[in-house]
Amino acid sequence: MMEGFRWHFNNFTSEMQNTAYRHFIETDRDYNEAQYYLKKHQDSFDDILNKLNKEDRKFIIEYIDKQTLKASCSSNELYIVGYRDWVKLLRELGVI
Repeated sequence: MMEGFRWHFNNFTSEMQNTAYRHFIETDRDYNEAQYYLKKHQDSFDDILNKLNKEDRKFIIEYIDKQTLKASCSSNELYIVGYRDWVKLLRELGVI
């Protein structure tokens, strides 16, 4: 029974998170400016990477991947914690 609830809860929060993320990337000015910058400078970045030896290039790519993963994990966890806090608040207010 608990596994079914857990699956539905995870599915629900995943859908809510995806919806929030889509809205965020469509409307957040800072995100869009960063996205524009990254696209604009992609070729320069690739040129610099290509000038590095294989080991340094691999390290830089892995390092950036880990930074991105860290930010993504933090974002996901903060969303879930916020959702749980919202449920606690609704309970405290007697709404649920």
